[in-house]
Amino acid sequence: MREDLGITPAPALTAGALGAVPIVVGLWPVLLTGIYAISQRKDKVAEEEQALAVAAAQQATQEKAAAELKKTLEMKEKEKETAINMAVKKALEEAAKEQEEAAKAAEEAAQADDAAPEGQDDKDEKQTEEDS
Repeated sequence: MREDLGITPAPALTAGALGAVPIVVGLWPVLLTGIYAISQRKDKVAEEEQALAVAAAQQATQEKAAAELKKTLEMKEKEKETAINMAVKKALEEAAKEQEEAAKAAEEAAQADDAAPEGQDDKDEKQTEEDS
């Protein structure tokens, strides 16, 4: 046996370390539960913030889409009005052209009718003279 170790008993040497065990055993579960609760709360807050951000992004996208749709509808309405106006204008021009052609044809027919009776009268007179 060694005699240079001293006369201090072993429990006196380990009393400090063994005295901390009940404190550690009592506090570690509380500390670990607190850390777990904080991390769970942090995750929950992050999910809520993400959900709010997604909702805000969806709303912004829907507003933008609605604005683009409105703009497109207005543009299409203007195009439709322009197309209608062009079709009406074209139809009016065609109708005016047809009226001009009809008036020309009527005028030519009237001139032909005026010219035909004169020529017809001359023929009738010649036949009458020849008959007599």
